[in-house]
Amino acid sequence: MFLISLAMRPAAAVYNWCQRWLPSNRLVTLLRTRRGHRWGVPAVLLGALYFVVGIGCYGAVRLGHTEWLYLGMLVFWWTALKLAVHGVTATIRLLIARGHENLAVRAAIRNERRIAVAEGRTAPTHTVAERRRITGDVRHTLLAQ
Repeated sequence: MFLISLAMRPAAAVYNWCQRWLPSNRLVTLLRTRRGHRWGVPAVLLGALYFVVGIGCYGAVRLGHTEWLYLGMLVFWWTALKLAVHGVTATIRLLIARGHENLAVRAAIRNERRIAVAEGRTAPTHTVAERRRITGDVRHTLLAQ
């Protein structure tokens, strides 16, 4: 058991350092939050840019530069894959979250209309500004949970 914990300490230190200082890991951490979901498509585009740079490293090696660029190629391609996958999942999560928000807004408006009809008033019609206010209230309520 002691040997396992002895081996895990350097691995944990490297993991924590990578999570704190590497830009792609920080971006992936951001993409996993609700606020970061909207950055899914730019993350995919950034992943495509990393892929192109990896191709550039491969081309440089094929032209006769040092073979150490293969390591750079692998790092760039791994980062491109990571950003592409997390960007697509963040975009899907954003669509799902917006769908839930829209359903909650519709339910809130229906409840207001039911209450108005039950009290004998006319059902309210909401302007765009009122609908935005309700959407903000619902979003705040959903994020607070």
